[in-house]
Amino acid sequence: MIILVNLLLWENWLSEKRITIKDIAEKAGVSYTTASLVLSGKGKISKETQEKIFKVASELGYISNRRTQEGISLIAFIDGTHYTGGFYMPLIQGVIDRLRDEGYYTNLDIRGDYGPEEFIKRKEVLENIPNNSNGILILSHWSLSIDELLPFLDNKRPFIVLGGSISGFERNFVTAEHYRGAFEVVEYLIKLGHRDIAHISGPKGHQHAELRLKGYIDALNKHNIPIREEYILEGDYHKKSAVEAMKKILNLKPLPSAIFVANDNMALAAMQVAKDNGLKVPEDISFVGFDDIHAAGLADPPLTTVRQPLYEIGRDGAEMLIGLLESGNLFIEPRMLRASLVTRKSVIERR
Repeated sequence: MIILVNLLLWENWLSEKRITIKDIAEKAGVSYTTASLVLSGKGKISKETQEKIFKVASELGYISNRRTQEGISLIAFIDGTHYTGGFYMPLIQGVIDRLRDEGYYTNLDIRGDYGPEEFIKRKEVLENIPNNSNGILILSHWSLSIDELLPFLDNKRPFIVLGGSISGFERNFVTAEHYRGAFEVVEYLIKLGHRDIAHISGPKGHQHAELRLKGYIDALNKHNIPIREEYILEGDYHKKSAVEAMKKILNLKPLPSAIFVANDNMALAAMQVAKDNGLKVPEDISFVGFDDIHAAGLADPPLTTVRQPLYEIGRDGAEMLIGLLESGNLFIEPRMLRASLVTRKSVIERR
């Protein structure tokens, strides 16, 4: 594909990189760690070694105090006034904490939840990030394409995408294992004896929703449980869609013994509909969600779910960007963080 060919060309072309700590360390004849400690004002390094490193840094034109002169831009394509915006706050905190540890400051710019149909708006925002940003962190509720990130590659600006992958570009992102988390929670239901398991999905075209749906289907297939189309209803991650989906589920025969809902926000709403219609949770019907929001543990009954490591995603994304800045590289292998099952009391064994 053209994208893969261009990637190889970019890697060759971008080999002419700016002066980095690695360059200084090599010329000064010291380790990368030693050079980094000296230039960041940390560690107990001999005065002679410090002077040698500072001399080389000066000769090469390295700006040692760039962290206090420039910051990291965190562009967040989320709705800060809505549920989804609040959901991502732990991720943002992880970014800020990790950057603060290294002396960087964060320029946070919350732009709104630009969906797939607003591709042009997202691209314009990314093209106009201030030039004084050392590096770029991008948080988007919807997946990004390589076309939107070309300005950073063209201008040799390091970037990391947080919470999702990049279509056509298997690098520079950190996210949770959505597929694995969904597979494990559905298999958990199956091992407890459930066979009639419904799913309220996220919106079509949303990367995480599709991965969670695939995990649901693959878990059923593994255990030779038929896939019933009427048991799969589409939501949009918001409560209203879950209420409508749950009303339809209540009319199904047989009634599912368990429901895997694509996020906790919808799961709590669907669970309330079930209780309002005289069903006992989990005695009559079990519920599991995804994300492990704070309200999940406070529900009645507390919701079994999959914990998405949001804070860790933010922290690791910031760490990856710092690595790019220190090494002078633009590419780094992606990280996939474990989404872990959290068992509570919204599920009962069926035999």
